[in-house]
Amino acid sequence: VCADEDLRALRAGTHVEVIAVEGITLRIRAV
Repeated sequence: VCADEDLRALRAGTHVEVIAVEGITLRIRAV
């Protein structure tokens, strides 16, 4: 169970990071 929770946390974290990177690139392109 702990392993599954850790995997979910990692997936959520990487997902958030990807969205942040995409947002930054979009802002740079907009400017």
